[in-house]
Amino acid sequence: MALRVGLAPDQILATRPELAHIFANGLHPLAFSPKLQAAARGHATDMAAQGYYGYESPEGLAPFDRVKATGYLAVAVKESLGMLSFLNYMGLEEASWGLFSNMYTQELTGDSGELKILAPDVEDVGISVVSARFSLQGYPSNVYISTCDFGKSKVSQIARELMALIDQARANPLGVAEDLGMDPEKLIEQFPELAEVFHSGLPPLAWDERLFDAAYMHGQDMLERGYFSHITPEGLGWEERIEQAGYPASSSGEAMALLVFTDEREAREVAKSLFERIFRREFSETRNILNPEFKEAGVAFVRTVPGQLDDESSDFAPFFNYLLVVNLAAPIEPGPSAIVGNVYEDKDHDGLYDLGEGLAAAVVAIGETGADPVCELTDGAGGVEMALGAGDFVLSVACPDGSPISEGFPLHLGDENHGFFICVAPGE
Repeated sequence: MALRVGLAPDQILATRPELAHIFANGLHPLAFSPKLQAAARGHATDMAAQGYYGYESPEGLAPFDRVKATGYLAVAVKESLGMLSFLNYMGLEEASWGLFSNMYTQELTGDSGELKILAPDVEDVGISVVSARFSLQGYPSNVYISTCDFGKSKVSQIARELMALIDQARANPLGVAEDLGMDPEKLIEQFPELAEVFHSGLPPLAWDERLFDAAYMHGQDMLERGYFSHITPEGLGWEERIEQAGYPASSSGEAMALLVFTDEREAREVAKSLFERIFRREFSETRNILNPEFKEAGVAFVRTVPGQLDDESSDFAPFFNYLLVVNLAAPIEPGPSAIVGNVYEDKDHDGLYDLGEGLAAAVVAIGETGADPVCELTDGAGGVEMALGAGDFVLSVACPDGSPISEGFPLHLGDENHGFFICVAPGE
């Protein structure tokens, strides 16, 4: 890429030798984040409206502040800005390449040395480009302004994908069981008490940040202190930990699975195995995924590599650890019911959502009958959630390029959450 923007890699490495590994091996792809895009769009629009160009707004808001305001649970935030002036007309495609070239060149040759586009510790991205009239050295000019917000969230994309698998298992338990090699007929015969669940499914679970915090903190604690149990060394179970996270629950549960390796594995393959473990336990232990009482959940997928844990004496310290913790609950005082859905590309043609199949940036429009819709973009896992409360709504979904997927689908939202999984043929 350095060559494409007119830079000689050898000259860059002479002054930035730390980039050698990145130049040789590249980095993992970034996942689209609607929340980071909202932060980027807000800052780009604000710069255009107030006539300034910089990382800090006139009100003193820095990138981390703007990202935090969107609800993105950031552990790392980077921001890259670009500006490109033009005289008469410049198309967006040409402008986008010019903006990227400027930002990338500045990152590789600038004095700060801070990596943003090439930052290895970020996983998500949101980008916005706006056009404006801007004063450059006292002269009004036509410009394009770009903001690229990069982040790493405590809630990984794989955690969001696992949440979708859980909701899919609630909606279609026999289909998921068969996909995992289980015999649906035997399940129907062995578990007659689940007849209604098998026949009609269960509503999806809404995401709750407090339940996520409880799950995430327990996962980190187990790995750091070298134990694997629903009960901490101090005797705290999930009920107490969920309460400490600030969630007033009328009922709650916890599902966990752990895999430990001496070598690194592909994260999604391991995550699918972890999901299979907790799903199979639904038919041998206390039910969590298939519990009709639960309304909300938080899913934590925690990975560590040798040398990462602070406590080197932990039994897990020398290994590659992959841990799934799911906290599920029903609140004492329920909030508004939500529409929870996923749009996905069925890459393996099995008719089910799977890890890595989510369609990011699909446009989901939901409105009450006869009213203007509310539009949201799906996240990197293809997911979207809108807490709308009871009512009659119309759902439409479009691909990121605007081509329709589903139009005018009526749905009724009562006291329970309502879910949907919409499949798009790969390549559409």
